This record gives sequence, C-alpha cells and structure tokens, in this order.
Amino acid sequence: MDNNFLSPPTTIALTIVLVLLYNIWRIKKPSNKSKGMKPPEPSYALPLIGAYPALIISNQEAIKECFTTNDKILASRPKSSHGIYLGYNFAGFGFAPYGTYWSKLRKLTMFELLSSRRIESLRHVYESEIDTLIKDLFLYVKVGKVKVVISEWLERLTFNIITKMICGKRYFEYLQDVDDVEAHGQVLKSMKRIAKDLDTLVGSWVEEHVEKSKDGVNDSNEKHDFIDVMLSVIEDDPASGHNRDTIIKANVMVCI
Repeated sequence: MDNNFLSPPTTIALTIVLVLLYNIWRIKKPSNKSKGMKPPEPSYALPLIGAYPALIISNQEAIKECFTTNDKILASRPKSSHGIYLGYNFAGFGFAPYGTYWSKLRKLTMFELLSSRRIESLRHVYESEIDTLIKDLFLYVKVGKVKVVISEWLERLTFNIITKMICGKRYFEYLQDVDDVEAHGQVLKSMKRIAKDLDTLVGSWVEEHVEKSKDGVNDSNEKHDFIDVMLSVIEDDPASGHNRDTIIKANVMVCI
C-alpha cells in the first residue's frame, strides 16, 4: 500500500471542516443533566492536521475571542514552501501575512481585476475567447466521429480568459508543460524548477508591457490588462522588502 495514502492530510480546509463537525457534534450531544452530570469536557483541542497545528473550539466565548477580539492574529495563513518559491517570498497577496501590504494588494485586485466595472470593460476578451472556442470545436469535430470532453474545453476557455485579462496572453499557448510539479515525489525540487521557469515567463510578460508603455501602445484604458494597471499603480515597497517587478510578478502568479 502507498505510504502517502496513510499520511495525514495537510489542507487547511480540513481544519474548518473539523471545527464545524466538532461543534455540530457538541450541539447534538445530550446535556450533562441527562447523563448524570459528568464533568464538562475541554472547550478546545490542538490536533495536528498534517504538519500544521489546528485549533478546534466548542465554547461560545472562545469562538467570540477568536473571531472578534483576536481575529487579526488568526487571519494569516501558515508559511509554506509555496509562498517562498512560487509566491516570490510571500510577495503575492495570496501568500502574504495579514497586514497593510496584504490589504493594499487585495483591494487593488478586487477593484482593477474582479470588479463589475472592470469585467465589463474587458468584455471583448471573453467574447473573443468564446468565439475562438466555438471555431476550435468545429474544426476538431469536422474530421469525423471524435470524443469531446467538454469539461476540458471549458477549462481551457476559463484559463485563457483569466490570463488574457491579466497579461494579454492565452494560457494554453505557454503553460502546457508545468503539470509535473509533484512528479516522482520530488515536490520541493520540482517547485524550485517550475518557479524559475515561471519567473522567466512572467518576467517576459512584464518586460513586454513596460516596452509597450514606453512606445505608447495601448494607451486606451479599455485595452489595459491587469499588468498594465499594476505598472501604473504599484511602486517599490520598502516595508515589505519587495520591489515593484517582484510584487507584480507575484500577484500575476496568485491570480492565475
């Protein structure tokens, strides 16, 4: 039997599930009065979820302490190798600790990439990609009877729209050889190699946008993608120790 199958899960989402299940179990339990007034059980537990300690609470006052009084202390994610190698040493807001830096970049992303105003201004992107998808499907089935896995085609469509909105590039033109991050169990080694390859790729996107900006190409705000927006807004951040290019590349990776 594969030893990895027996290893404890490391996902943080499991922590939330355990908290919910534990609290549901506590609610459904008979009261102490109906069980002969047994001593009260502890209101918290500290099990390990994989490599990370998890706090499971079942007391209303403790829950209030965690989600109101001490909510900022518990807001950050645990540090990981992904944040170091793929997140440019926690420069991407998806890996960054909770604070001013995280808040500023999250606000920028929400307003300049995910807002309804921004999505509407980039409408031409998803209209173009849907048109391309239909044409590609037609050419694919034109040769004869073929099996079409529609979920795979929709996945391609989704990622092409995302990367086009962020950097003006189509995902499946560039990132077809990065699916072996965990191949042969050499996760960290593969992660470093993939991080280096992606840094070169994303760095070339940023440099291309810088050159276009110097040449006055795409002056219209409607044609600006997210990299254009970040280049016009983001500056070096001495407080976090990250320069502008690193911040931009890291957040492109987070969004993709």
